[in-house]
Amino acid sequence: MLTTVRTHWPAIRAAVRKINGAAEGLLNSCTILDVKGDRLYLGFASDVLKKKMEEPNRLQAAQQGLQQVLGQKLQIHCVIAAPGHNIPPEVDDHGMVATAVRLGGKIVDTQKTN
Repeated sequence: MLTTVRTHWPAIRAAVRKINGAAEGLLNSCTILDVKGDRLYLGFASDVLKKKMEEPNRLQAAQQGLQQVLGQKLQIHCVIAAPGHNIPPEVDDHGMVATAVRLGGKIVDTQKTN
């Protein structure tokens, strides 16, 4: 699904532009990080851009554009993905690990625990 989103990204942005120009502008400035299940992870260079994209009307417009082009619903999850702040999608963006990375820490390994 990640490859599909990346391949159709220009068409997705065009569909979003028709619904909400500001949302499309923010999509232009983000990085497609991953798709896990029905969730699309988008990385933004700053918390300001991330918060702007997380406004309900912008998220809804982006999700509508995704559905129009791909034919399926994807929930958008926004994270900060600035250089030196790469937080893997499996890490809670609001947790201690993400905070440590933002303060200069580095993730050297990720493991799932049951």
